[in-house]
Amino acid sequence: MMKRIKKFFRQLSVDLHFLVPVTLIVFFLCLIIIIAKDKMVSDVESSFNRYMGYLKDTVFLSTYDSLKKGNMKVFEDILTQIGTYEQVKEFSLINKNGKVVYSTNKKFLKTKDPKAAEISKPLTEAGRDKITYYFPVVTVDYCTRCHRQWESGEINSVYRISLNNSSFVNLVNISSFSNKAIFIGGFIAVLLIYILYSYIKQLRFSEIISESEKKYRSLFENIMDVQFCINEKGELILISPSGVGLLNYRDKNEILYKNFSSKLLYDEQAYQDLVKKVYSEKEVYGYEMILKKKNGEPLIAEANMRLVEKGGEKIIEGIFRDITERKNNEKQLQLLASVFENTIESIMIVSSDGKIQKINQAFLDSTGYSEEEIVDFSPLEIQPFNENRRYLLKVAAEVRKNDRWKGEIWCRKKTGEIFPQWMSVSVLKDDSGNVMNYILLLHDITSLKKSEEELRHQATHDMLTGLPNRQLFEDRLKRAVAHHERYGGKFALLFIDLDNFKNINDTLGHKIGDLLLVKAGETLLECCRESDTVARLGGDEFTIILNDIEDENGIVAVTEKILKAVASAKKVGGHEVYTSASIGIAVYPADGRNSVSLIKNADMAMYKAKELGANDYYFYNSDLKVRLERKISLTTKLAKALEENDIKVYFQPLIDLKSGKITGAEALARWQTDTSRFIRPDEFIEAAEESGLIGTLGDHVLNKSCENLRKWHDAGFENLTMSVNLSVKQMNDQNLVTKTKNALKKYSLKPTDLVYEITENVAMKDFDATLALFKELSGLGVKISMDDFGTGYSSLAYLKQFPLNSIKIDKVFLQNIPENEKDNNLIKGIVWMAKSLGLNVVAEGVENKFQSEFLREIGCNGCQGYYYSRPLPEDEFFDYLKAVRRDE
Repeated sequence: MMKRIKKFFRQLSVDLHFLVPVTLIVFFLCLIIIIAKDKMVSDVESSFNRYMGYLKDTVFLSTYDSLKKGNMKVFEDILTQIGTYEQVKEFSLINKNGKVVYSTNKKFLKTKDPKAAEISKPLTEAGRDKITYYFPVVTVDYCTRCHRQWESGEINSVYRISLNNSSFVNLVNISSFSNKAIFIGGFIAVLLIYILYSYIKQLRFSEIISESEKKYRSLFENIMDVQFCINEKGELILISPSGVGLLNYRDKNEILYKNFSSKLLYDEQAYQDLVKKVYSEKEVYGYEMILKKKNGEPLIAEANMRLVEKGGEKIIEGIFRDITERKNNEKQLQLLASVFENTIESIMIVSSDGKIQKINQAFLDSTGYSEEEIVDFSPLEIQPFNENRRYLLKVAAEVRKNDRWKGEIWCRKKTGEIFPQWMSVSVLKDDSGNVMNYILLLHDITSLKKSEEELRHQATHDMLTGLPNRQLFEDRLKRAVAHHERYGGKFALLFIDLDNFKNINDTLGHKIGDLLLVKAGETLLECCRESDTVARLGGDEFTIILNDIEDENGIVAVTEKILKAVASAKKVGGHEVYTSASIGIAVYPADGRNSVSLIKNADMAMYKAKELGANDYYFYNSDLKVRLERKISLTTKLAKALEENDIKVYFQPLIDLKSGKITGAEALARWQTDTSRFIRPDEFIEAAEESGLIGTLGDHVLNKSCENLRKWHDAGFENLTMSVNLSVKQMNDQNLVTKTKNALKKYSLKPTDLVYEITENVAMKDFDATLALFKELSGLGVKISMDDFGTGYSSLAYLKQFPLNSIKIDKVFLQNIPENEKDNNLIKGIVWMAKSLGLNVVAEGVENKFQSEFLREIGCNGCQGYYYSRPLPEDEFFDYLKAVRRDE
């Protein structure tokens, strides 16, 4: 019993901590209410007076004009809205003379109230059952706009309002006994509050317990850290719902009371290591293990565990959390750190205020600085030149504008050495857009620059000799022109071509030819000053710019020195090689005031030097230009003539000296202009060879010849043959044999009907190639004739090797027949030599009867010349054939 009493008082003493302050609060609240009530009663009147003032202004501003017009509705609406209409006993509007102009009580209309006429400020008059208020109305500015007779600020009218007095009386009566009621009510309130407090306290205690249980359950179910328990059998006996979802299981029953090692770990050893550690240390923190999700994916977990005993059984309980993302991030950070430290690119991290925060090892290795010498310094402070500093300031401005920049810069090593780098700058900002860091990536491009320099050198220099190539030569020539045009003076351009280089190259091989070109380049350099330019244009062509010469004597001295040096024997690749040079010279400004003219004129002079013979030079002059222009004009006209079929084929008969019959004809190209003037064959054939038109001309002659031979055969002249001349350019045509076959096939001719004539000089240009071509044509059945024999090599050894069918003695040997015994013996010797080789001998250019008789006597098979017939156009020649046959 005593325990219960003590318990009650202990409980009561606890409640008193709440009840005493509540009682005091209620007591003081009652006192405050009483004081406030009395004050309220005393303030009612003054408050009401202020309210009446507000009412007067509201009514006046809103209803004055309406009341004057008798519109009571607006007034009543306002009174109704302010909740005072039922207390208003009377409301009247009195003008300034005291006359009632409007009243809610009709009996007061048009009566007079002397008090209103004398009033100058608000007045209160208390009565037995009512209180009357007088409010003067003062005219304001906006009233005088409509009532101009009024003055702003004067009393215009008076409101009279009478209110029931019962409300104030009731209020006073209530206040007389309300003080007791307040105290009684306060006591009752204390009791009620205590009862309510006890109830709420009990209720709140139950809610706290329930809420705590709910929070615990929610925490257990939703916390990201997963609670788990493992029994001595190794079974998972508890896991929070978050762990079930984390491991991709639908329900906890899929894993509860299952073997932990086989269900959630990848191998038994991992579980044994875990158990061993927990059993030995009792409590383990930060233990990392790899769990297996339902789909087999790994989950890296960090666990805190302890060993506890429950019901006599040892249980491992703990929590783990998924740290897979954290570990992956750590790996990424490690990877980035590894890249940062091990990349060959230099990396620099600069703070937003322009100070270096971090640099990698590659930067330190490339510059030789230590980290202490770089960090906390500005990149501008480690740059070498003011020019580079200004450049970096421009770069910084560009980065601030565009948040990125890339380009070339020069960096300085600690030793002071300057080297080029390619730099890329990017800006790292926070979520608010504020700059956090600048990331600088730098790559040493020294080797690239060196490669670029080598490429530039290769682009402007000859790969074989190392001399300036055509591009650099033309650039320097233009500079020389510009310099001498501005400052005056002369300079010379030498155009050099090695003589007989093609034969050396073809005979000894391209390797020896290349070595010879290198030697020639070195020789030319030795003959010139450093201020001069020696260049190789290609092939065996070289040029030299001799700067600042005074007269031609200086040019001649250098030129003769070059000719002598080039012509000296050279030991090249184990061979003793001899060559020479042909040099054309053009002088600025006499021979051209621009680079194009100088090159063209020096080239022309070089060709003229070649015509004069090997190992010579020639100065350009105006006559040379005239001849070249004529040749160019002739080439243009020739192309047009071939296109319009203006080149005609004439035929000169070949006569058998024994029988006097026609055995064949030689096809000869003739060009007659529209002025009826014939252009010499040697002139336009040379132009055709130089311009590349010789192939078109040769094809035209071959096809016209075969066409006419077919016509002659069809007319009964079956034994006639056709001779066609071959030039050196035609000999180099890879399709000559094919073209020959096609022409013979097209006109149904036998190969033996066609004879190709070639001069000795042309045949000996390239002996091996000529021999191969002759063998191929001879194998086809085409006959080969050596034209102009005796004017070239006239070597019996060469004649034996060529598969010839005949030779033609040049007309130069026939001039003094038979008077000149010496020439007669030479002709006899040639005929005897040819006969011994089984060759037919034909003399060309026979001009009289004596020559033809002599030739027949010494054994010539045939002749051809003007004595018998001049070359005739195809129609006239056909008529000539028919006439000869009639005479026979």
